[in-house]
Parts: sequence; C-alpha cells; structure tokens
Amino acid sequence: MGKLRLQFKLFHKPLFSWKGSYVVTQVGAERSVSFDNGIDGSVAEDCFFAMRAFSQGYTFNFH
Repeated sequence: MGKLRLQFKLFHKPLFSWKGSYVVTQVGAERSVSFDNGIDGSVAEDCFFAMRAFSQGYTFNFH
C-alpha cells in the first residue's frame, strides 16, 4: 500500500506496478479503458488497466 500511495501522490503515474485490490477508479475511466482486455490482459488485469490508462493520458492519485 505504501508503494502505491507514494507513486500516485508524488508522480501521478503507475511507475512501480500496483495491486488492484486497493484501487478505486472513476466510472468514466473504467468504461473508456476497461478491465476486459482478453488474453493479453488476463494475467494481471489490474496492472494492464494501469498501463492502458496511463497510455491514454489518465493520471493517478491517492486520496
């Protein structure tokens, strides 16, 4: 949780991976990016979501 909080508070990016259990996403971002990414994203869908969201210009924060 500390790694997640640090990277989102300081850098607003998923630099060091993340654990999806601690994440809440905005509905618009989740609909746009989606957690449903087929075989490519099935092993670590939370991290795959973060990489796709970041590549689409979304930023991250810890509240």
